[in-house]
Amino acid sequence: MYLHNNALIIYHSADLDGHMSAMIAKDHYEKVGYNVELFPIDYGEAFPWDKISDYAAIVMVDYSLPANLMEILQHKCNGYNTEFIWIDHHIGIIREMKERNDIWIHGMRNPEFAACELTWQYCHPGKEVPPLISIIGAYDIWNHNHKTRTWEEIEAFQYRMRSADTDPSTDAGKTLCDELMELIYREFDIDFVETSIEAGFVVVEYVKRHFLREFENVYHVNWKGY
Repeated sequence: MYLHNNALIIYHSADLDGHMSAMIAKDHYEKVGYNVELFPIDYGEAFPWDKISDYAAIVMVDYSLPANLMEILQHKCNGYNTEFIWIDHHIGIIREMKERNDIWIHGMRNPEFAACELTWQYCHPGKEVPPLISIIGAYDIWNHNHKTRTWEEIEAFQYRMRSADTDPSTDAGKTLCDELMELIYREFDIDFVETSIEAGFVVVEYVKRHFLREFENVYHVNWKGY
């Protein structure tokens, strides 16, 4: 039987959007009194079905199961009196679940925003999405028409962040996450974004030079007449 203040955050482990979504959700649920456990997962990996009954809340961000399993998960949560919150932006599963009347699943779904932006909106209703979260989201949904950033800046920021461990389930990732959330609440995240873009351009330049050198070593071969 679960304790009334336990929450499990299930998040997409493969990219920065999933990591940021988990950071925001973890921060929010801890602040409102939950003991939070993180569960990083990528598509094709085993889902923690045996853990569902241990939590008062299951929060799934930037990730989904196939539609039939999403329904099973909701029914299991109902049976355990566990709240199920699903925040996602992937259009395929959103459409499938709408056809199955997913209105009874709490959370936010919208393909026009990244999961980290939706998670912020869900946890902080009415508050503007901070610059740090906005630039992460822009890359994830390939937003080339961002209101304040060029695509080159968005890409550079992403490359800078890839040089760090951003997964909040690791020790290094947790430390970074705590620092980033503190910057966001103090509204200093814009400074972090600016310096990260500058550093990211250096990384991008290195990547370009690396691949140019690799291309110089490409040559044609004939194999069995081809």
